[in-house]
Amino acid sequence: MSASTVGTVAGRFSVAEVFRERSAPERPRGGAMGILSACIGTQPLGTLAIGLLASGLGMSAAFTVNAVAALVVIVPLMIPLLRGRSD
Repeated sequence: MSASTVGTVAGRFSVAEVFRERSAPERPRGGAMGILSACIGTQPLGTLAIGLLASGLGMSAAFTVNAVAALVVIVPLMIPLLRGRSD
């Protein structure tokens, strides 16, 4: 991995952290940080799964399956965070 790639990835995660800090209410902010950390930490497993699915089903089907699986996981986690908002 080149130095510019590492810098770009690091910058992207820094921007994500700023958005998370500014958009999450104070009470559930720790939960939002936990979700972000879990997503970043499990990304290599997701990449492997998409590669395996793409080799068997094709790239479009693999990304469709991945998107549906992500929604199944994210929506139940997102609902309590949205209920905690005071907007």
